[in-house]
Amino acid sequence: MKKFILLGAAVTLSASAALAAISDAEIIELYQGITAEGVNVKIAERGKLAGTNFEQIIVELSMGDQKQKQIMFSDGKYLFPDVIDTKARVSHRAKFEEEQEKARLASNYHKLATIIKSMDKNKIISLGGNANKTLYVFTDPHCPYCRQEIAHVETQLKAANIKMIFAPIPSHGDEALAKAIAIQKECAGVKSDAAKIAIIKKYFDPKAKAPKDVTKEQIEEERKAVNGIFATGAINGVPAFIDAADLK
Repeated sequence: MKKFILLGAAVTLSASAALAAISDAEIIELYQGITAEGVNVKIAERGKLAGTNFEQIIVELSMGDQKQKQIMFSDGKYLFPDVIDTKARVSHRAKFEEEQEKARLASNYHKLATIIKSMDKNKIISLGGNANKTLYVFTDPHCPYCRQEIAHVETQLKAANIKMIFAPIPSHGDEALAKAIAIQKECAGVKSDAAKIAIIKKYFDPKAKAPKDVTKEQIEEERKAVNGIFATGAINGVPAFIDAADLK
């Protein structure tokens, strides 16, 4: 699928792009550079910006399953990229983009939650149980920053319960996946946090070798599962921490 970047690059609006009696068609014409490349552009919403004499115009850009919304403002004659309330110190464009980011994250978290619910329970290492807060921790045996986090996991458990999911990044290859599989296998049925942590730390040791009894089929299955996690967009790297409350 062709990838494209919409935000901030699709159209450049000057602070006073003169248009008489601005219509939907005239606004869409501003995007002719990307519509020629197959991007669909439509006016999703128009309405008065509360407390001002401006209209806010929301434009939806889409291509395949990719969608994005942009905002612009009009006084009826000119188009503006932003309206800033100097007294309230509010950028209406920034406010809109913040709301869009929250909506995007909520959607991605929902996708991730669906994957987690379908996962084999042995693929999630649960630690703690006494704290009021629970964190999903996405980690990688070959990640140096993940190793730093694991070194202090006992301290972290004082503040939050942990549900650990292994998501080795692609560049760490089969060995990281094999270690993740070994940890899951050895922790299965283990009740003690101390015993689980010992197993995790054993494989997170930079000198640790990947077990030889992990098959290529198991590694490919694990790779597919990890790719599914990253495909949600909820995490982009490791270590990653997500409050369990955000995945409900």
